[in-house]
Amino acid sequence: TEVVCGRMYEELLHANWIHASSAVVTREVLGEVGGFDEAIRIGGEDLDLWLRIAQRYPVLCVDRVLSGYRHRSESLSGPDGSTRSMRVSRMFLKVLEKHVQQRWILEEYRGIVNKEISRRYWALGWNSFGENRFAEARRCLIQGIRYQPLRGQHWLYLCASFLPMTVIEAVRRFLRWRRSVRL
Repeated sequence: TEVVCGRMYEELLHANWIHASSAVVTREVLGEVGGFDEAIRIGGEDLDLWLRIAQRYPVLCVDRVLSGYRHRSESLSGPDGSTRSMRVSRMFLKVLEKHVQQRWILEEYRGIVNKEISRRYWALGWNSFGENRFAEARRCLIQGIRYQPLRGQHWLYLCASFLPMTVIEAVRRFLRWRRSVRL
């Protein structure tokens, strides 16, 4: 069994790999950082707590299966896919933006957090653009630009979202053709 101990805060800014069913936290630590924030839904309450703990304390991680759970298509732990990925991105955004608003992000991690938030807004915007939900895509892309103003793909797709549907479909056909020629 591999055991890793140390500061895991930065790793948790990218992915929630701590499962609540197998986590152990002392009462003293919970008293200091607070418990689960019940205002956060869709699975983010645990990430919020782990970030608050990992910011102050080292984390001991046992790389071993310690619990199991049932997969359901509607749950965050359900099968991989676009819907699950979008739910996870929304959850991450809610938690990270809460930490930014509360000024809990240490200065040394500000750039990492801004990049992660922008990346997740990009994923949501790109997904919405692909499903022709352009107003929603614009909202996500604009939010991503707030966190990384110089990220070109946000600007490109934001501008493209205002094009007529006939132009967007023509570009998509061209890109599909170009990919098929490369194969």
